[in-house]
Amino acid sequence: MNTNARSNQLIGFGLVVGLDGTGDQVTQTPFTIQAARSMLQQFGVNLPPGVNPQTKNMASVMVTAELPPFAKPGQKMDVTVLFLVELNVMIFAL
Repeated sequence: MNTNARSNQLIGFGLVVGLDGTGDQVTQTPFTIQAARSMLQQFGVNLPPGVNPQTKNMASVMVTAELPPFAKPGQKMDVTVLFLVELNVMIFAL
């Protein structure tokens, strides 16, 4: 086994949806609207100019994890989800 193997830091950005009115406020997070519009476009949904999705049920998040050396498919790992506006952190084991 290679003793020089190192882990890989993973980082991503995403949207959490279905928050029942506890999501980001439009005035605090213009990037949440931008991300939602972009995501919808990826699914083939084009919003008319000037129409923005409501963010009260969604929040922007940053996701980080560390992929251990020699990780195998299906192997569990810890994932940290950081809500960007409120700066609340949730740690999940996946």
